[in-house]
Amino acid sequence: MPDFVRSAPRTLICGSLALDTIMVFPDRFARHILPSETHVLSVSFQIREMRREWGGCAGNIA
Repeated sequence: MPDFVRSAPRTLICGSLALDTIMVFPDRFARHILPSETHVLSVSFQIREMRREWGGCAGNIA
């Protein structure tokens, strides 16, 4: 093995790829959540648009 390979520092780089689900809600959540009822929060929201996009940090590292 050449000397420059033996003396080179070793580095392990880790990252993750993820598939993010982005849901567009065209309003403010605060208009639908009562501050006095947050201890029993149970909500559902209808969305108009949903898309999937790649996320995670591995793509940026590569």
